[in-house]
Amino acid sequence: MKYIIGVLLTLLLLLVTMYLALGFWGISMFDAMHLNNAFKTIGILFVASILLVLIVSYFFKNPHKGYDTTKGNIAHPKK
Repeated sequence: MKYIIGVLLTLLLLLVTMYLALGFWGISMFDAMHLNNAFKTIGILFVASILLVLIVSYFFKNPHKGYDTTKGNIAHPKK
């Protein structure tokens, strides 16, 4: 759940940053064409961030790292 909230907050931050950056260049976000492209971009960023979270959590997380598994079912930190 914390990953979903983090992804949504990151997308919101990127959206605000994109809006401000495009405003500096004089590009209006509320034109129908630009708004449609902005929603497509947000969708692509959302899918990419979900895939990134899944890839990182699947390939780069070792659940037994740092714990002594020889002492039963209770997690004991390695010394």
